[in-house]
Amino acid sequence: MSKLCGYQVEICGFDHSAAVVGAEAGQVLRNGLKLCDEYQQQILEMYGKEGDLETVAMHVARRTIIMEKTEFISEDVMVPVARAEVRNILKAAGRL
Repeated sequence: MSKLCGYQVEICGFDHSAAVVGAEAGQVLRNGLKLCDEYQQQILEMYGKEGDLETVAMHVARRTIIMEKTEFISEDVMVPVARAEVRNILKAAGRL
């Protein structure tokens, strides 16, 4: 991710046709990468405390449902998504 922060970015595009251009585009990218790094650290810390992928996935799923106000998505749907997300983070960090 540190490599990505070094690139000169002039446009940062998003889903649904939104974009940021100019000097702000690079800052948007750097902020997003920083948030990704912080999220990865949170997951790794949680896994370090819990020691169990399923428990961490359940916590992540419940937190996502609350934070995103996705009341129409049940835990039955969100837990497998969170499990894959947590597994990928752990694998990338060499913890699985």
